[in-house]
Amino acid sequence: MKNIINILILLTSIVTIAQNEANNWYFGRNAGINFSAGNPVALTNGQLNTLEGCASISDINGNLLFYTEGTQVWDRNNNLMPNGTNLLGHESSSQSALIVPNPTNSDIYYLFTVDAQEVDTNGLRYSIIDMNLNGGNGDVTTKNIQLAPSALEKITAVVGRTCDSFWVISVDRSNFYAYEVNSAGVNTTPITSPLGFSSLFSTRGYIKLSPDGTKLALASSESGTYIYDFDASSGIVSNRRTLNLDGFIGYGVEFSVSGNKLYVATGPAINDNTGNQRARIFQFDLNNPDINDINNSRGAPIYDYLGTRGALQLGPDGKIYYAIFDRPQLGVINSPESDRNNVNYVHNGVNLSGRRSSQGLPPFIQSFFLPTTILNADNNEVISTSKQFFCSGRDYILKAGRIEPGATYRWEKDGNIIGTDSILTTNDVNFGPGIYNLTIELSSTCNTTLSADADIEFVPSPVVNTVPTFIQCDQDNNPTDNQTTFDLTTQEAALTNNVSNVSVQFFLQSDTTFSNPLPKSSYVNTSNPETLVVRVSVNSSTNSNCFTLGSLTLQVINSGITNTNITNVYACELDANANTPNATNSQGTGNGYYDFNQKINEIINLNPSISLSSHDIEFYRTQNDANNQTNEITPPYEDDLFVNDSDVFVRIVPKSDTSCFTIIGFKLFVEPLPIPQGSTTPLNLCTANDLTSESVILNADTGNANHTYQWYLNNTAITNATQASYTATEIGTYKVEAYTNNSQMTNSCAGYNTFLVTKNEVANVPTFELCDTDANPADQQTIFNLTTQENALTNNNSNAIVDFFLESDTTFSNPLNKTNHTNTTNPERLIVRVNFDPSVPNCYSYGRLTLQVTNAGITNAAISDIYICEIDANANNSNATNSIGTGEGSYNFSNTFNEVLALNPAINISTHSINFYSSINDANTQNNPIVPPYSNYLFTNNSQIFIRVNANFLPNCPTIIPITIFVEPLPIPQGNLTPTLLCINLPKGSLPLATVTLDASTGNSSDTYQWYLNNEPIVNATNAIYQATEKGTYKVEAYRSHNQINSPCAGYNTFIVTESSKAQIIEIIPSDDTMNNNSISITIEGEGDYEFALNSDGNFIKGTNNLSYIFDNLPIGIYTIRIQDTNGCGITISDEIPIIFFQRHFTPNEDGNFDTWKILGVDNDFYQSVFVRIYDRYGKQVAEMPSKDHPGWDGMYNGEQLPSTDYWFNATLLDKNGKVRIKKSHFSLLRK
Repeated sequence: MKNIINILILLTSIVTIAQNEANNWYFGRNAGINFSAGNPVALTNGQLNTLEGCASISDINGNLLFYTEGTQVWDRNNNLMPNGTNLLGHESSSQSALIVPNPTNSDIYYLFTVDAQEVDTNGLRYSIIDMNLNGGNGDVTTKNIQLAPSALEKITAVVGRTCDSFWVISVDRSNFYAYEVNSAGVNTTPITSPLGFSSLFSTRGYIKLSPDGTKLALASSESGTYIYDFDASSGIVSNRRTLNLDGFIGYGVEFSVSGNKLYVATGPAINDNTGNQRARIFQFDLNNPDINDINNSRGAPIYDYLGTRGALQLGPDGKIYYAIFDRPQLGVINSPESDRNNVNYVHNGVNLSGRRSSQGLPPFIQSFFLPTTILNADNNEVISTSKQFFCSGRDYILKAGRIEPGATYRWEKDGNIIGTDSILTTNDVNFGPGIYNLTIELSSTCNTTLSADADIEFVPSPVVNTVPTFIQCDQDNNPTDNQTTFDLTTQEAALTNNVSNVSVQFFLQSDTTFSNPLPKSSYVNTSNPETLVVRVSVNSSTNSNCFTLGSLTLQVINSGITNTNITNVYACELDANANTPNATNSQGTGNGYYDFNQKINEIINLNPSISLSSHDIEFYRTQNDANNQTNEITPPYEDDLFVNDSDVFVRIVPKSDTSCFTIIGFKLFVEPLPIPQGSTTPLNLCTANDLTSESVILNADTGNANHTYQWYLNNTAITNATQASYTATEIGTYKVEAYTNNSQMTNSCAGYNTFLVTKNEVANVPTFELCDTDANPADQQTIFNLTTQENALTNNNSNAIVDFFLESDTTFSNPLNKTNHTNTTNPERLIVRVNFDPSVPNCYSYGRLTLQVTNAGITNAAISDIYICEIDANANNSNATNSIGTGEGSYNFSNTFNEVLALNPAINISTHSINFYSSINDANTQNNPIVPPYSNYLFTNNSQIFIRVNANFLPNCPTIIPITIFVEPLPIPQGNLTPTLLCINLPKGSLPLATVTLDASTGNSSDTYQWYLNNEPIVNATNAIYQATEKGTYKVEAYRSHNQINSPCAGYNTFIVTESSKAQIIEIIPSDDTMNNNSISITIEGEGDYEFALNSDGNFIKGTNNLSYIFDNLPIGIYTIRIQDTNGCGITISDEIPIIFFQRHFTPNEDGNFDTWKILGVDNDFYQSVFVRIYDRYGKQVAEMPSKDHPGWDGMYNGEQLPSTDYWFNATLLDKNGKVRIKKSHFSLLRK
C-alpha cells in the first residue's frame, strides 16, 4: 500500500512531499530498483555507472524525472540531458549529488554536487534544471554555481524552517553549512555550525538527517562516526556525541522512519582478499539521548561478513537497504523499528537482475520518508505495506505507527469513521475484512497530515493435529550421543491434514518470539526426548497475525553402543618378493591386510554390554554396503587387501532388534614397507689417494629418520652395523634390513635390499712405444694419445673414466691431456687412475703405464719450405699475346734431398732412404712417392710435402718431416688487344708529337718492367706505364723477385696501337648558278677514314673518295661542312659557305612571281652589306640597291616603266669575315 504525507500550508503556499518522489533509484554498475509496486523491482535500463555517488528524483506520482552520478544527468528516457555534462561532482564522492525541488514550482529542481576527497577543487556547487524544457524531459539551464570552495563528500536535506522551504546541509573539515532552498531559489549565505572538534582528516562516508529533521548522523571513515541534534527552525547543528564502533570504520548511516533507531555500516574501502577485512552493520537505539545509553544499546552487529563498505538508504516502504559491493543484490533490513535481534536482515534481499551494486545508494530529502504506518500492536509489525491475513474469531489491535502529543487520529473503512484513537480493535464480526484507512493530523505549524492503509482479510484458523512421537535410530557418526538428524518435513502432512494454504514452522520451546525457525529437513535434536513447538500459519510463514501452535516430540534410540571411540588401524604393506627365493630386495605391493578379530575385541572391551552372543559385529568397505549388508569382509582376513587410507565401516546389530543398528567408520592405514636403498650394479672398492687402503660407502637410507637398520655380509650379521650407511672394506654380498617405528603398531614393518661389492683392477699393459716422428724427431719426445691405451687398461669397460698423472703429482690434482701428451723423460712412467663406475664419484683404482720414444737418427728436422714460380700456361704458345697463370708450379726435390743430408751428418744414402710424398697417409704407407723427373709433379700454393727418412736398421720407426710448397703467382701485367688509337698531328711528324698512354701495372709496386715495340726492346722503357708515339705491337714483361727463389718470376702482356688524325680542309668550291640546283665540292687531307655531313644534322655520308666529296642539288642558303674521323680522332668543321642566286629575269606584273629583280640569299647575318648598280644597254644607270635588305628593282626609272630588254648589274658583297665578292652580269626584264 502507498503511505502518503501531505504537508499543507492552507493560507498561501502548498508543499507536497510524497514517498513516490523516491520511487526510482539508479546506482552502482547500471543497477536500479523501482518501488511503484510496493516491493522493489530491478531496473536494467540505467546508464549510470559509478563507484559511490549517485542521485535520482521522481514526480509525486512516482514517475522518473532524471538521475545523475554528479558529473552527467540522464533524463527519464535514459538520454543525456541537454547541457547535462561536465558537472563538478565526482563518481568517487560518497554523496556526489542530491536533488531538491523548488518548494513552489514543480518544474524547477536544484542539483547539488560535491567533489571527491582526492580532488576537492570544486567544493559544493549547484545547477538548475527546468523540467518544462526539452519536451518535458528537462534541460540544465544554469550549471556549477559555487556555494563553498571546499566540501567533504557529504550532503543531506530535510524540510526547512517553514513549510515552503528545505535545508540542504553539507560540511567541510571544520563546520556544517545549512543552505535554505525556498520559492526564491537557493540562499547562498549558509547557516554555519561548528563540527565540535578541530578537524576531520578523513572525508569518506555519509551524512543523514532523521525524517523528522531532529537528528543528524555523520560518518567520516577513520575520523569517527557522530550523532548531532538539528534545529529545523534555525538550521543549527549542535550537541556532538561520538558513537562507539570498537574502532571499525563508519561509512553508511541511516535512521528508521521514526528516527528512534540509527544504523551504521562499517567496512574497508577495498577487499584485499586476505580474508581479514570484514563489513558490519550496527544498530543504535536513540530513544534515550544519553550517549552512554546509545552506545550501550549497540551490541553485536546485526550482520557481519567478509566484504567492503556500503551505503544505507531508507526506502519508501520503510525498510532500509544496504549496498553490497560488486554483488547483484542489495541487503535489506525488513523491520528497522524493531530491536536489533528482530530486525530481520536479509543479506541478498533484493535481486538486481544481473546488474551489480557498488558502494553507494542515492540520497533523498529525508522528509520524503516521514509518513506513518499501521502496526499490529501484538507484535509491533507493520501491516500497511502488504495484504494481511487475520484469523476469524480473534480480536486484533491496530496501532498508528506514529503517536505524538496533540495529534488527532481518524480510522475509516468503507467511507465510515470507525475510530478516533491511536489504536483500534477489530475482528471478523465488528468491522470485518477490507481496507482500513488511518489519517493523522499533527499539531505543527505546517498542519501536517499523515495517512496509511491496511488491507485485511479474515480466514479460518489453521488446524494442528496431535501426532505420535517421531522416533529414529541413532545411526550417524556418533551413535552413542542420543542425537541424530530428523527430517521434520515428513511430519507436516500429518500435522496439517495436508492442506495447501498453510506454512509449517518448528521452534524450540525457548524461542517464545518465534524468531529462529528450525531447519526442517536436517534438524538435529538437542535433548532426548525433545518436544518442539509447531507453528502453522496461513499462507506465508512470515504471517504473524494468524497462526496455530502445536507440538511434536522427537525420540532417539540406539543399538546399545556407549563408546564409539574406535581407533584407526594400521597394517604393514605386503612384500611382493616375500616368497621369491632369488629376490635381492623388498618390493611393496601398495596394500596390506588386517586381522579384524582385534577390532572385534576392541569394540567389546569399549562396550561392556556388547558380546558376540548378543550382537553381530560385521565389517564393510563402504557406508552403503554396511547399510545394505552387502560385500561383508569375512575370515580369512588375509584375502581382503586394503590400500592406504581405506575406509572401513563396522555394523553393530543387536540380535534382539535388527532394525536399530549402529554403523561406525574408521580408517585402515597401510604402513609402507621401509625399503632401503640398494644397488643392482656391483659397487667397486675404492682405493684411497695413498694407494694403500680400499673401501666403498654403502648408503641404504630410506629417507625416514625413525627407521632402524641391520647390515649382513654374505648372510652373516655384522656387529654394530645398525646405521643407514655402512663402509665396506671387502668384497661380498651385503644385505641391509630397515624397520619402521610406528607407535600405533605392535610389530615393526621390515624391508630389505642388497649391495654387491667387487674390486676392479687396472690391467698391466706393455710399454707404450712411439717413434719420434714429430717436428723435432731428434729430441726423444713425441706426442702420445693416451686414450689408445684405455681399453687395454680397463679391460674394455666403456663406462670407465680414465685419467693419467705424472708420478710426481701425488695429490692427483693435474690430470694430463690424454689426447695430446708429450713425454718429459724417456722412458716415462705415468700413474693411471680409473673410475670404473661414474655413478659413484671419487671411487678409483690405480695402475701404471710406461711411455718409450725411439727415432730414425734425425738430429735436425728444420728443413726449409719450398718457394717456386707459377707456371705460365702460354709458355710454349708462339701465338700467345699474354701470360696465363696455371696456379701450379714444379720443383726439383734434389735440392731438398741434399739439404736433409747436409743438416744431418749421421745420415747418408747408404744407411738411410729419403723419399718425398704429397700426403701423410702416403708417407706412412710409402705409397705414391714423388720420383724424377720432378717436372711431372705440379703443386698448388700451400701444398704440404712429407719427407720420410728411414733408417735401414730401424725400418718401422721412420721420421716424417712436413714442409710446405709456396707457389709465387706470375706477375701478369695489364694489356689490351683491342687496338689503342693514337691521334697524330698534321702534318705527320710535326711537333709536339701526339702520345697515347699504355698502363701495364700489375698492382705490385715492387715489380719491374721491360717494354718492346714490334719485338724490339725499347731503350729505358722500364716503368709500368709507357707513352706510345707511333703505331705498332707493344709487348711488356713484368718481373717479381723473391728471396727464396733464385730467378724472378716473369709474365707478359701485349698492346696494339693504331694511328689516325682529324681531317685538314684543302679546298672548298661552291657553285651558285641556279635557284635550287647548286653544289659545293670539298677536298681534304689526313691519315684517317672520313665521312661528311652538311650543316649539323649529324647525318654523315661516306664518299667514294676518302679525301673529297661533292654536295649537290642545294638551294640557296648558308652552309657548313663537318668531316668526321670514323676512328675517333675528331670532327673538322668548315667556315660558312654562302649559296646565293643572281636572278636572270623578272616580270613586274604583280603576280607574286619575280615581280622585282634582286640577289636572293643575301638577307641574312652572313653578309655585312650588299651594293648593286643597274645599267641599261647603253651604260646608263637606271637603278641602285644600297643594302642587302632592299626589296629589289621594279623596272621603273624616274616614274616610267622601262621596256623589256636586257639590263646589266655591278654587285659588291661584303661578308662577316670581311671577304668581298664582286659580280657583274646581266638579266632580262620581261613585261607580260
